[in-house]
Amino acid sequence: MRLSNVEWYLIYKKWTANSCEFEYLFKSSPFVTAKYMEDFELNLNKDFKIKDELRKALKENIEEDRILIADVDSMLGINTAVVLNNEFRVCPILSYNFLFHPYGIVGDNRLIETLVGAADVIEPIKPISWAFILDKNRYINGMDINNPMVFNNQYEITEEEMPDIDMLRKLNKRSVSFLYDKDIKEDIKCYLDYLKENDFTVNMIDIGEILNERKRE
Repeated sequence: MRLSNVEWYLIYKKWTANSCEFEYLFKSSPFVTAKYMEDFELNLNKDFKIKDELRKALKENIEEDRILIADVDSMLGINTAVVLNNEFRVCPILSYNFLFHPYGIVGDNRLIETLVGAADVIEPIKPISWAFILDKNRYINGMDINNPMVFNNQYEITEEEMPDIDMLRKLNKRSVSFLYDKDIKEDIKCYLDYLKENDFTVNMIDIGEILNERKRE
């Protein structure tokens, strides 16, 4: 399949099919702008596996009164989203809020292929909870963006883009498990502090060692 043949509205609807109360937080900007990238042949033969150790960490943090937030690399985020949805009945909400651009810092052709491929395997479920998937590379501190061949499509997460506290309480969610890769970005730290100030339990789980350990020979 070529990029020009992708029906992005259908891809978006497949991704949001299980999102229920949190569909309004599912960002459409990547899906809307991907079609304007230079046309190419998509490789949709994708493997949406994750490490067993990561799967175990996810499973240990899934409860009906808890939501998850995973701040990981965008490609791993999609793989994690598929596993959460299909294996654990936890609906993933992609918080990828950037515009695809041929010279953009965030997003590339591989991410387009993975977004399309995942839409074909995400199963319809009745979710027991939700997971908000963030891209840890949404902005890079200290990057030189003065290069005329670079389009700065970096972005930050704001409180308005994350679940509202009143909505969480209405859904009987009382705690959050935050999975991150070694470093915590300031934007999401502000939101987590906001949750703590409002009496939510926030479990901080560094999965960096799991993600970055060398493969055993």
